[in-house]
Amino acid sequence: MFHHVYVSIVIVPQFTYCSSFCLQVFVVRKIYCGCCAIRKKDILQFQQQTEETNFLPSKVVRFVVKFQFVVIIGLLLLGVSLGVNIKGAHAQSQATQTTQSNRLANMSSTGSSNWFPYPSCTWWADQRYQQLHGVYVPWRTQSDAWEWTARAQQFGWQVSRRASQGAIIDLQPWVQGAYGAGHVAVVEKVYSDGSVLASNMNWGANPYSVAYVHFHPGSGVTFIQW
Repeated sequence: MFHHVYVSIVIVPQFTYCSSFCLQVFVVRKIYCGCCAIRKKDILQFQQQTEETNFLPSKVVRFVVKFQFVVIIGLLLLGVSLGVNIKGAHAQSQATQTTQSNRLANMSSTGSSNWFPYPSCTWWADQRYQQLHGVYVPWRTQSDAWEWTARAQQFGWQVSRRASQGAIIDLQPWVQGAYGAGHVAVVEKVYSDGSVLASNMNWGANPYSVAYVHFHPGSGVTFIQW
């Protein structure tokens, strides 16, 4: 009896563990012996195997696409969140600066009383300045003697390196006999060489008495006027 043998090759793409494609070859044999063919069950089994093999790459591809989509959406949301936080911080910083500016603008440039403790040098400088000019200094916080120069500038008072009669002299810490908190006094007289004679309290052996001290312009020395 004459035998016919037919061989067909099916090439199926398949994923490998390194995420690349390989080709799997299935050899399908159809053997006819007279009028007899291989059983239909074998053909159906082969077709089912082929369909399952083809389905696997499609399933993996869909999973990869979905995963990438989720990652992209997450990154976009993270970027938006960071942008909102940066804008919020910037707006808060601007609001703080505006509040501070408004607070300084609403503060009076002169004080209404002498609130410094007696007999500190700051009490005497404020009291004596009011006697000469009719106004008290306006700053009440951050008001140690060494801070008076910066506070005067913030309140719009004049600050100079050159002495003038009736000005407040401000010595920084450890300058010309001042201690760690600095020292303030009031200029009573200006000499031709630029040095001054200033009235002080809390200077010398008796802190309750007014002392007259000779000071010189120089590093760490400023003069304050309204």
